[in-house]
Amino acid sequence: MSMRKIREVLRLTHELGLSVRRVCEATGVGKTAVSEYMSRAKVAGITWPIPPEISDAALEHLLFSPAASCRACRWAAWTCVAGIKSGPRPSGRAIQ
Repeated sequence: MSMRKIREVLRLTHELGLSVRRVCEATGVGKTAVSEYMSRAKVAGITWPIPPEISDAALEHLLFSPAASCRACRWAAWTCVAGIKSGPRPSGRAIQ
């Protein structure tokens, strides 16, 4: 599945508030895939609009990397792709 199509799924769901069924009809993506993308985006903390500095490769990494299930790993991946050098971590401690 192209990242363009996944971005469209996220946009239709968040921006227009379409149901999974309506998103399926609009994009031609199956229900299971739409639900999976929405679930992965939620776990990764991705909503719409996706920041413009997040490339397709970075978005793919955030959604599909094996580390996406670990909260601290998701934060590390997000700060890496967003170019954040320091700031509060999920635990409240600053990144060294």
